[in-house]
Amino acid sequence: MLDESPDVSLPRESIASGAALIAARETVIRYQMSMLENDYTFKQSLSVFVGTWNVNGQPPSVGLADWLACDIEPPDIYAIGFQELDLSKEAFLFNDTPREEEWRSEVEKGLHNGAKYDQVALVRLVGMMLIIFVQKGHQVKRVAIDTVGTGIMGKM
Repeated sequence: MLDESPDVSLPRESIASGAALIAARETVIRYQMSMLENDYTFKQSLSVFVGTWNVNGQPPSVGLADWLACDIEPPDIYAIGFQELDLSKEAFLFNDTPREEEWRSEVEKGLHNGAKYDQVALVRLVGMMLIIFVQKGHQVKRVAIDTVGTGIMGKM
């Protein structure tokens, strides 16, 4: 099988005896992995709605359906970001704001009504927030999020 690959030009014996360079071993491993790719991968096209909004510290005053459900077909994934969610000192110092739930709720109400969605992630760092919704039926597991505060006090 190795002799059939145009990418691998080293015979198995030289690899087995250790005469081949590490780079050659990596090439063989990469080739073997590519041969098994179909056994371990599943490819599917997804549509993703990505949007961001500077809310200037204001509560939601309008519905978001016109913005979030602007397409005829519902997207598979929503990634919605907000900036300047809360401009109060308390939001900077205590990392707590009532605006988070207000905007999260408005996003959930405004999602495309042609599909049902699960919220899979919400991350907020001071005045920025990112919410990810995925259409029910898509297998999304082990979502990991992280933030890194920089600047004054590791926040601003």
